[in-house]
Amino acid sequence: MPLETIYLVRHAQAVASEEDRRRPLSERGRQQAEYLVDALRELDLRVDILYHSDKSRAAETAEILEPVIAAQNGRHARRDLAPDDSVTDFLDDLAREEWKHVAIVGHLPFLERLASYLLAGDAERQLLHLTVASVAALVRGSDGWAVRWIVQPPAAL
Repeated sequence: MPLETIYLVRHAQAVASEEDRRRPLSERGRQQAEYLVDALRELDLRVDILYHSDKSRAAETAEILEPVIAAQNGRHARRDLAPDDSVTDFLDDLAREEWKHVAIVGHLPFLERLASYLLAGDAERQLLHLTVASVAALVRGSDGWAVRWIVQPPAAL
């Protein structure tokens, strides 16, 4: 089963590392994630699995989004979604799992590099910018990958 859809979710705003080394979501970050819940509710997203990095800000964002990103096989932390991890190693592993629809909550530059690799075959090309607490839907068609839509909270949030 080839991968058909990937939802790339950049985690919501975290507290500064000086405040808390674990960098959990800030109050503003929680509001941003709740905005995404409202925005995504109408899209009725269904995925095979919801992955997130093992960092607290990504895990908390995934937990907040879980009710509107219906994951048939649940929500799971992965250690290979850190900012500088290899997108090709991740995709190779994903291909062995044979999911069709996947959501990933993670960090920059990993998510943007993953999008660039899928869209242009070059992880180093900056083709997509994900703001804090944004979601991009990438879909595979007969001629390759394309961005279907992007949702992001207003700048004031």
